[in-house]
Amino acid sequence: MRHFLLAPALMLAACEVDSGFSDGGNDIADLTDGAIEVSTTRIIIDDVDLGFTKSATFTVKSVGTDNLTIYSAKLVANPDAVFTFEERAQTDILPSESQDWSVAATLPEAGMVEGAIRIESNDGDQAQLFIELCAVTKDYAEACPADDGDTGDTGGSDTGDTGDTAGSDTGDTAGDTAGDTAN
Repeated sequence: MRHFLLAPALMLAACEVDSGFSDGGNDIADLTDGAIEVSTTRIIIDDVDLGFTKSATFTVKSVGTDNLTIYSAKLVANPDAVFTFEERAQTDILPSESQDWSVAATLPEAGMVEGAIRIESNDGDQAQLFIELCAVTKDYAEACPADDGDTGDTGGSDTGDTGDTAGSDTGDTAGDTAGDTAN
């Protein structure tokens, strides 16, 4: 067997030089003033009857000054093929326009399943955007985790100050003075 060693100059001449960053197979030069906004980044499909299909809709909006080009939108995490989604190849959404997209879930057995949709676009700030999916059957003991937009407030306690400057205020504003001292 003969081995050939090409001179570096010949190799460079034969190869196309990649001069830029590539994200999701799209050159950074393709990124414009297109901008994406989605109505949610987490879709919960709950109370699904066993063996039946239930769907949810979300909105994809173009909020930039140029067309929003969707290069690809597809399921990237789909355990047991529970989720169905109409995958999209390249499509343009005009500025200020939107499209409603649907995702559905069919659960063959009781439980909860999580998945994801990946959207690749010409949005320079978020060329890849993920929509988290969760589906759970009716009467299943565990619910889908809530949206990640958690503020840290568990709803179980008052975080407000009632004005006690002695440092002994417990934050309780319900009239219970146990632990509060008078100034």
